[in-house]
Amino acid sequence: MPDDLSFGVEAGNIGEWMYMKALGFVFPNPEKTIRAVKRQGLKFVFFVLSGDSENKVTMLTDTNIAMYEQLLGGIIPSGTGGSWLKVCEVKNSMYMLKQASLPWHVAECDANPYKLQCPCKDAAHKGICKHCLATNYLKLLHNYHKLILIISTLLSNYLQALPGNKLPEITT
Repeated sequence: MPDDLSFGVEAGNIGEWMYMKALGFVFPNPEKTIRAVKRQGLKFVFFVLSGDSENKVTMLTDTNIAMYEQLLGGIIPSGTGGSWLKVCEVKNSMYMLKQASLPWHVAECDANPYKLQCPCKDAAHKGICKHCLATNYLKLLHNYHKLILIISTLLSNYLQALPGNKLPEITT
């Protein structure tokens, strides 16, 4: 018997339609469809609109997220008035993604470098979903942006430290 049973999803096997749906979360307004919320310690969770066409919630707000979290905690959200239909609307409006606590809790996939878990059906059936793809893309973009800022700051400090604030001559 093997000690470790692992499986993965090849990024090339993810359907083009899933990438196209993920782009729908990213463009033109990712702030309406994906929101990062800091939790205890340095952990973040990500709220992503479900993307279902019949969903009445079209953008994430603090109120929507608070109602969703109440529902996850087993509390009927106050904004629903106890209506089962409104409770279902809140439940179906978004998903909460989080980083897998253990590596085997999520399928290996190059398209999911942050090992995000999503409770949607696509993630359960295919090992990856449009919500994970979109959130990974935005996290990568954010990290590249931070890296560019760090490099530009270091370069700026280096240039200011040079005599006369000029680049040294390069001889070949």
